[in-house]
Amino acid sequence: MNTYFESEKSQFKESEDTIIDLKNLSEDEISNIQERLYKMIDYSSSLHERYDRQRNGLLQIGLTLIAASSGIGTIVHNISIDSSVLTNSFLWVFISVLFLTGLIILINFARKIELNHPYRKVADIRSWYFKYNFPKVFSDRLKGDISDQKTQVKEVNDAYGDFLSRWMEYANEKDRFVKEDLQQVFILQLLQRFKFQQVKSMKLILVYGLIVGSIFLALTLIAYFFS
Repeated sequence: MNTYFESEKSQFKESEDTIIDLKNLSEDEISNIQERLYKMIDYSSSLHERYDRQRNGLLQIGLTLIAASSGIGTIVHNISIDSSVLTNSFLWVFISVLFLTGLIILINFARKIELNHPYRKVADIRSWYFKYNFPKVFSDRLKGDISDQKTQVKEVNDAYGDFLSRWMEYANEKDRFVKEDLQQVFILQLLQRFKFQQVKSMKLILVYGLIVGSIFLALTLIAYFFS
């Protein structure tokens, strides 16, 4: 964890410790709360995945617009059409609008991949997400030299020891897992919000692009038939 955010992390944990008080609850009541949190996590995860599917669908539409406009542009460039300068101008604007709409959707999608979200500076959902347990990059294959292989295996052993220590640190606190589950619900809902905002912006780009493109397509047809 970056030391620049230690005070914010302390404030985040202090809010948990101050607001969440399970000392007077029985084990059954705590179990019921945790069961409810699991259901919230499942539901939040399903919504998050739904927004992801919508993003991917819009990305496919954007790629289709790029491919279609490129194909139309190539055909128009390679064939001779007996039409006025105005008709050709409107047609090329129409093609350009389709291409730019698809390109902007693609850029919008690409800019939101693997963002460094602010909550990562204070949250600690070590039971739910690997980056809280394995912040460094691990090699995914053994190297050729035996000494390098031993070093790699030692890194795995050390990481497992750290993982167990960090997990037991939570397990030894009565309400720690409940707090962690609440963090997970909070983070999932934050991610839902982020994905919803992106889906909304991608839809607006698509709608405005299609409206402008339709206008220039109509102008192209009007100029062609009345020229």
